[in-house]
Formats: sequence, C-alpha cells, structure tokens
Amino acid sequence: AGNTVVNDVPGHLVAVMGVEDLVVVHTEDVTLVCSKGSAQNVKELVRQVADRRGKTHI
Repeated sequence: AGNTVVNDVPGHLVAVMGVEDLVVVHTEDVTLVCSKGSAQNVKELVRQVADRRGKTHI
C-alpha cells in the first residue's frame, strides 16, 4: 500500500493491500476511506452525512 495513511483504533485491525494514495480512518463507529486528493472534501462529506443520517455518526 504505497503512499497510504491508515489510522485505526486499538483492538480493530484495518488492513490494506494493493492500493495507493488513500486515507483510511477507522473509529469505533465509522470508517472513512478516501483518496488523498479528496481528503480536503471531508467537511462537505460530514455535512452531507449529518443532513441524511443525523449527527449520530458525526
């Protein structure tokens, strides 16, 4: 997994293979996978999720 950032929580394994230029963030209730080029759009994604699903996952 070249040029990939992976952030996980203790007790939960996040494995990546054969991918490049990704950001992977795993928390207890949400997993985000996006290209590094899309990472600047996370605020917009958070807004869309809040609009559609409420603030449960925010």
